[in-house]
Amino acid sequence: MDIDKGTLCVYQFFPGTRQLLLVASRKFTNDTRLENFNTSPTPGEVADLVEKQAKGIRINQPPPPDEVKPRDKDQ
Repeated sequence: MDIDKGTLCVYQFFPGTRQLLLVASRKFTNDTRLENFNTSPTPGEVADLVEKQAKGIRINQPPPPDEVKPRDKDQ
């Protein structure tokens, strides 16, 4: 990766020939200008989860029982 030129190169090693082969290269300067592209979950969904976490809301958890029944002394 050349961060000064904004270029990424990918090489593959072939054991039989014991050589590296350049398989891909691209400038990533435009990539870094993207904010929210093709992500899952979306940033808005993550923000909602963070807010729920801060409020102590648990997702996919059974509701708490209405009352706790005392155990029998014989058990």
